Amino acid sequence: MKEIPYLSPKTHQTTFEIDLKALVANLNYYKSTLKPETKIIVMVKAFAYGLGLSKISEVLANQNIDYLAVAYTDEAVELRKAGYEGKLMVFNPELECFDNIIQYNIEPEIYNLSLLKGFLEHIKNNAAYQLIKPFKVHIKIDTGMHRLGFMPYELEEAATLIVESKALKIETVFSHLATADDPTEDEFTQQQVEAFEKGFEKFSSYFDYPILKHISNSAAIERFPDLQMDLVRLGIGLYGYSPQPEIAQKLKNVCSLKSRIAEIKLLNPGDTVGYGRKGVVTKPSKIALVFLGYADGLPRSLSNKGELYLNGKMAKIIGNVCMDITMLDVTDIDCKVGDAVEVFSENFSLEKFSEMIGTIPYEVLTDISSRVRRVYKN
Repeated sequence: MKEIPYLSPKTHQTTFEIDLKALVANLNYYKSTLKPETKIIVMVKAFAYGLGLSKISEVLANQNIDYLAVAYTDEAVELRKAGYEGKLMVFNPELECFDNIIQYNIEPEIYNLSLLKGFLEHIKNNAAYQLIKPFKVHIKIDTGMHRLGFMPYELEEAATLIVESKALKIETVFSHLATADDPTEDEFTQQQVEAFEKGFEKFSSYFDYPILKHISNSAAIERFPDLQMDLVRLGIGLYGYSPQPEIAQKLKNVCSLKSRIAEIKLLNPGDTVGYGRKGVVTKPSKIALVFLGYADGLPRSLSNKGELYLNGKMAKIIGNVCMDITMLDVTDIDCKVGDAVEVFSENFSLEKFSEMIGTIPYEVLTDISSRVRRVYKN
């Protein structure tokens, strides 16, 4: 299988391997669960969940998706400069980025009255923008997550401002489900859906053209096929993770974080390992040094208790995880310098690793340092 180095000058022994065929297979799986008319928005925010914004977006551009979506305007501008010409949404636009949003044909989410008024004022004060309006936007409604989004009582004022200005074209109205992955919270999910439908009906009644709507994230795509509406938003599922066991087994492993043994030391009882002498050797031991540390994305919280996969076994971390190096007790493992050490992979899943450190796959992926070489497999 051909490997494509993301940044060839990087020689750091730790690599983040991304299987592009697996990524596309996961995309096609989710597509197969959608109605033919349902459009798809693919989330590539946070450096495409750590996998590499430009490369992942380049692959997705050839997969007949309807939108790419990012969190911040800088990410969207980066995509445009890299040559992405498709529809592009930004979920957290900043007031100071309106010029870039317009210049690069980016469609912003408008989520409160302050942002809406700021955008309208910016257009009004720029004569050139008056000639090319209306600008496409997406309206978010807060249905109970209480993060970004218009409160229901703000929708009438928002719609009135938009209609009177004639500067904006509403492409979609949407909301975000807080607990779509949790069956014990299905009642709350239904409350959110009902609030959204009510808010959408109220808001859209001000306009004389059709407006699309969406509320489903990856978890809702999996658990609530009746909520596909006009579009769905695919995020973490694309990258190979689902909390639903029956779905997880259908997804391909997309990424693996690996390093290599740099040195092996033979230590005696009473010897100590690492900063603070926190690793204490109690018997004749074989200790492997791995060029992998918390600056790469391996949490320091795993000091003296975490495990990494090595040659079919789990090797315990001994001592404190350092910024650049981690030590493993490999006394009972047949290994040598140069052998691969796997943080997560097909052999030890991203889900298991996330559980070991008490977090979620999203955080694990987005914490992987930029100094770690991304290697893409076609």
